[in-house]
Amino acid sequence: MPPLSFPRRRRPVRTASRRRLFVEPLEDRRLLATYVVDSLSDADNAAEFTLRDAVLRANQDQTPDVIRFADGLLTTTGQKATIELTEGPLIISTPIVVYGPGADLLTIDGNENGAVFFVQSSDATITGVEVTGGSESGIVNFAGSNLTVVDAVIRGNTTTYDANRGFEGGGGIHNAGNLVLRGSSVSGNHARSDRVFPYGRGGGISSVFGSLEIEESLIFDNSAEGDGGGI
Repeated sequence: MPPLSFPRRRRPVRTASRRRLFVEPLEDRRLLATYVVDSLSDADNAAEFTLRDAVLRANQDQTPDVIRFADGLLTTTGQKATIELTEGPLIISTPIVVYGPGADLLTIDGNENGAVFFVQSSDATITGVEVTGGSESGIVNFAGSNLTVVDAVIRGNTTTYDANRGFEGGGGIHNAGNLVLRGSSVSGNHARSDRVFPYGRGGGISSVFGSLEIEESLIFDNSAEGDGGGI
């Protein structure tokens, strides 16, 4: 009788499985740079860090920056601290948040030497300050810029339009970009014109060529020689 034969079992062949590697992109986690203003001056002084110094430093790159104010700047006598600009407007050209302590505590005065703030091709937030003394609008928000004004007071600014200079309106704010006004007041601003060019529109805010959103804000006691005493 021939010997019994059994079929050999085949061992399973292990094949190496290739796993695909997935690289998950990290979020853009750029840290905000914070600049602390420790002087009420607008003069160039190496021993002090002014608001103008902070804006110039922040404008050097496109990283969003925050500008704050040292507690030592605020008076304890009940009087407001004031930064009086002597070198012309503060020009914002990169994403910046100007974070003031409160409009009842800090005033930024343009000293009748042009606008107080120019916002150019940027995203900017101005909060917790009073803006006054601008002679070519308090704040000018150019086309292509996004400006948010929060818990601020825009008061006592003017603009005059003539053949050579000035904007045609917006004593308090001249807006040609995107403007959000939230929890703020705009008052006592005036838009003038000369006898030849009767513009002077929007004593408080001019937003003819821009978009405007107003939330829980007061606009009162503004005047214009053209249309729109308030807006």
